[in-house]
Amino acid sequence: MILVERKHWSAPVDSKTLGYFVNTLATHSAELAVVVASNGITGDREKLTNAHALS
Repeated sequence: MILVERKHWSAPVDSKTLGYFVNTLATHSAELAVVVASNGITGDREKLTNAHALS
């Protein structure tokens, strides 16, 4: 199973929303998941803060 979620938001996707998606993955035992976010996700990729801590 592959889950895909897209967010065409005016702001970056936050950690609460991404966390909900991660929980959905676990619930459905998905093998692959993709989030497409037109304005990225919150936090710092290098420091793994905010939503980047969940990715």
